[in-house]
Amino acid sequence: MPKVSVIIPVYNVEKYLRQCLDSLINQTLADIEIICINDGSTDGSLSILEEYASKDERIKVISQENQGQGVARNRGIELSSGEYIGFVDPDDWVELNMYEEMYSKAKSYDSDIVEAIYNQYYEYSKESKIRPNAILLQEDTIFNWKENPDYIFKSTNLSVWNKLYESAFIKNNNIKFADTKLAQDHIFTIKSRIFANKIIFINKPLYNYRICKGSACKKETLETLKVINIVNLVKDFLQEQNLLPELNKYFIDYAALTLGRQFVYVPEKHKKKFENDIKKTFSKEIFNKYKLYKIGCKNNFEKIFSLKNSELFGEKLKILTLCGKQFVISK
Repeated sequence: MPKVSVIIPVYNVEKYLRQCLDSLINQTLADIEIICINDGSTDGSLSILEEYASKDERIKVISQENQGQGVARNRGIELSSGEYIGFVDPDDWVELNMYEEMYSKAKSYDSDIVEAIYNQYYEYSKESKIRPNAILLQEDTIFNWKENPDYIFKSTNLSVWNKLYESAFIKNNNIKFADTKLAQDHIFTIKSRIFANKIIFINKPLYNYRICKGSACKKETLETLKVINIVNLVKDFLQEQNLLPELNKYFIDYAALTLGRQFVYVPEKHKKKFENDIKKTFSKEIFNKYKLYKIGCKNNFEKIFSLKNSELFGEKLKILTLCGKQFVISK
């Protein structure tokens, strides 16, 4: 049994894939397996995967039709045999000691989840910036959500790539990703944080998250409409666990923010339906906060330039629109 299974969903990332794989095959923790799910790539990604697999027996390549990251990651979990599971996006890369440090912490504290902070790498400026945690967590101190409810929705982010999970914990609790192409990791992260009894935090950037022009300015897509389903999945889960009354104020902020961030990417002819569905599906308080968090332009001038005030979990922000691109700026 390898110490860590690293799962990578791969779709059309030939430009960045080698850097990602190099950061994994050269880990200081050598006892790992690298499970690459080729999710219907049409570029040279599969050839790169097969090249690396021919040279390193730790790399396993599985191909499927394009179904999105959620389905690919779920398949990776099913195929994994490691004691712990980590996830890496194929256009990112990790520090060479990432899994050694995380595995060591996990074993020392018998933790279900290890979480670290990360670097944001801006492809267009070639600059890196450490992304600090949104809430205060003490390193080398075991905790769970009951001691810090803010952690569920606010710590680092709702992505999975800067974390390490005990495999048995994930599989025994049947924690899976949603089968959508957007926000599919929300339900996985929230479930795992609530079910975990022991979580340990590393206040050190071990993961490098790439932000390029394509990801900084997403295209409009009908997939955004499914984000309503994701938020509903989270709500249903909290209700099933009888936690919604206790966590309602946190859920309201999460729901409003998640929906508000997606508005700008909803195709224009579907924006009205998107808002009507939110109004019908969620409480008036969520809908009103959604309008506060909503990122979008109302007229042609604002599509070119605007600067608006907003608020995120009590933090005052400015939303800058410049030449059609939007940026969130802390005040």
